[in-house]
Amino acid sequence: MHACGHDIHMSVLAGTARLLADLVDEWEGTLLLVGQPAEETGRGATAMIHDGIFTRFPVPDSALALHVGPDLPKGIIGYREGTFSAGSESLDIDIRGIGGHAAHPDRAIDPVVLASQIILALQTIVSRELPPLGFGVVTVASVHGGTKYNAIPDTVRLQANIRYFSEQVREKILESIRRITSNIALSAGIPDDLLPEVKIAPESVPPLVNDTVLTERVSGTLRDHLGEERVVRIDPLTGSEDFGFFGMQEPRVPLCYFRVGTGGGPYLHNSRFAPDPGPAISLGIFCMAVAALELLRKK
Repeated sequence: MHACGHDIHMSVLAGTARLLADLVDEWEGTLLLVGQPAEETGRGATAMIHDGIFTRFPVPDSALALHVGPDLPKGIIGYREGTFSAGSESLDIDIRGIGGHAAHPDRAIDPVVLASQIILALQTIVSRELPPLGFGVVTVASVHGGTKYNAIPDTVRLQANIRYFSEQVREKILESIRRITSNIALSAGIPDDLLPEVKIAPESVPPLVNDTVLTERVSGTLRDHLGEERVVRIDPLTGSEDFGFFGMQEPRVPLCYFRVGTGGGPYLHNSRFAPDPGPAISLGIFCMAVAALELLRKK
C-alpha cells in the first residue's frame, strides 16, 4: 500500500493536457506530458531516460512536477528553490552468525542478538557522528530472520533507509553503517569471512534540486493568480523523489517541483491517507496550466 496520491497526480496531468489543448491559441512551443511510472521504487525517471525520452523527444527548456502534501493546509501551494527534498539510499544489511539450537546458544553466535545490537548502535550515527546542522536520517524498517521458535538462524536481514541533503553526509552515514556492523560482529567472535554485508539497493535517489530562476518565475505567477497567502516557501522535505534525475542529464534541464496542500490527516504512505481528491485535482490542474502558460506564452 503506497498511499501517496499518485492517482491525483495522474488526474492532474490528464486535466492539464485537456485544458492546455483547449487553450492552444494562447501559447506556442512544444509541451511534453510525462506520465512517469515507478516513483515509489525510485526507478521510473531513470527508466524513461534510458528508454530515450530526451532523444526520442525534444529536450525541454524546463520541467515541472507536483505532489500532494497533507502537511500543508488545503488549497496552499508549497515551493522552494534549491534543495527541495532529500536524497535517499535503501540498504540490505545481511547479519551472518552461526546457527544452532535454542537450548545451546553457547554453541552458536546468534545473528538475532547481533542484529538487535546493530539496530540500536545505528541510532547513534545521527546523534553522535553527524555535525549538529548536518541533516541525516537512519531508519531500520524491516527485520527478517529465523523460521522456528527453538532454532537460532544463520542470518538476519535488515532493510534500512538513509536520508541526506549533502553528499558528505551520505558518505559519512554509509561509512559509519559499515564500520558499526563489522565491529559489532567482530566483537561477538564472527570470523572475517562471515562479517555483515551492506548492499545498496537500486531504489536510491539523489536530492531533488529546484532551479532558482525557474522556481521564482513559477512561484511568482502562482502568487499573481492565487494571492500571496496561498503560495508559501517551505523548508526542505526529508522525503525523496526521483523527478530530480530529469535535471541531472546533459544538457541540464531546469526543474521546478512544488506541493499542493491537501490538509491534515494521516501522512503519505499511511494506509489511511485519503485526501479529498476534487479540490486537490482542480488546484493542481490550475497551477500546472498557469505555470505552463507562463513558460509557453507567445512572444
